[in-house]
Amino acid sequence: MKDLKQKFGEIKTKHQKDVENMTDNTDYRTYLNEKFENVNIRLDAINCHLEKINGRVQKHDEIINDAIAERVGNRVEHKEALNDLITVRRKVSTLDAELMEYKMAKKYPKVFAASMFIMGGAIILLTLHSMGWLG
Repeated sequence: MKDLKQKFGEIKTKHQKDVENMTDNTDYRTYLNEKFENVNIRLDAINCHLEKINGRVQKHDEIINDAIAERVGNRVEHKEALNDLITVRRKVSTLDAELMEYKMAKKYPKVFAASMFIMGGAIILLTLHSMGWLG
């Protein structure tokens, strides 16, 4: 067990010395700077792309919010128009029922004239009968 601890201590010490030597080495620093510069360039490109995407998303959000507001207004107008249509249908039904006799007279003028003649004759006969002129 002591051998293992001693070996581990030696490896740890050697590693610390290597790290100290690497940080003092200018070639190693140059290498790291080059690698991090590439990473920074790529990160800058990603940031530019994200800014473009965020700008587009923001424009789309504005368009969507405007469309939602317009849709709410359209629903109110649609509801009012539907209520107006229901009112107009009721009025048309009422007028249609009221004009049924006129339509019949216009469609069958001879039948209408004959029925008016018969009704007029019946009224005259009933009047004469009630006055006692008819037997």
